[in-house]
Amino acid sequence: MQLTAATKNKKSQISAEGFIGDIYLLQGEPLRALAIYNRALLYYQETKLQQLEPETYKRISKAYQAQKKWQQVLNFYEKHTLFINKLNGEAQQKSIRVLQNQYRAEVKQKKINLLQAENQLQTLELQSAISQSIVTIVISLFSLVILLLTVNRHYIRKEKVRLTRHNNEIRANEEQLALLSIAFRNTADAVWISNKDFEIEVVKNAYVTHTHKHKSEVIGQKVVFAEINGQPTDLSEKLRA
Repeated sequence: MQLTAATKNKKSQISAEGFIGDIYLLQGEPLRALAIYNRALLYYQETKLQQLEPETYKRISKAYQAQKKWQQVLNFYEKHTLFINKLNGEAQQKSIRVLQNQYRAEVKQKKINLLQAENQLQTLELQSAISQSIVTIVISLFSLVILLLTVNRHYIRKEKVRLTRHNNEIRANEEQLALLSIAFRNTADAVWISNKDFEIEVVKNAYVTHTHKHKSEVIGQKVVFAEINGQPTDLSEKLRA
């Protein structure tokens, strides 16, 4: 008791006095025990130490039992039981709230995780779609380049053939013109040159001498082939072909 008082801890002091009350009760002094129990109950109520109240109600009930005051015994035992149930209910409610909060927190975290997973999946799908688009574009460009190269190669080959043919034609024409020029210069006959439609384009001076016609009179005129036995009537058409 002296040690408890020295510590100046009121709660410990009241608790120690409760044990003293138990001793008084065992010694057959219920009134002294009841006084201690009532003082403890008042202290617990003032300091809101509810968890210590039920045991105090039980002690008071035993003190009245020693005095054979059965109504008081019943009253305080009911208070003891009700308080125990209340504390248990509050503890249960607290546990339920804790569990509910934990459940809500877990559900919230799962939703967050799910949203993060969905965002990651959408990001991956977007990246995959972009990659596929890039690959498609690259393949398309590559195919287009190949096609252009193929077309260009075909065009170049075709143009080369055309130019070669044209050059050959020019070369052949130049050779023919050279031969005609030689013949034109070295012959004394009346020579004329016509186009493919047999229209006279060039005449030699000897033509004027032999025919007594001026160049302007014959240039542009169409050549008429004389009718000779055995000569085809469509000679001009065959020559044109």
